[in-house]
Amino acid sequence: MIPKKLHFTYKTKALPDKYSENIAVWKQTCPDWEFNFYTDADITSFFSTYFPQYSHDISQIKLGVILSDIFR
Repeated sequence: MIPKKLHFTYKTKALPDKYSENIAVWKQTCPDWEFNFYTDADITSFFSTYFPQYSHDISQIKLGVILSDIFR
């Protein structure tokens, strides 16, 4: 069975209203799912902890969308 998990990323914890509203709809629609939210800092920390050999490369990424794609 596929785990019921949704992963969201955004550059900071300060989400624009449209994204907060979107997540609220997902939580209402899928109340038994696990929701995970990651900031760019969380992603950088993840790589530093689990893949330190890539930390320098990750720190050079300037576009958040590319960082989140690599993280996924």
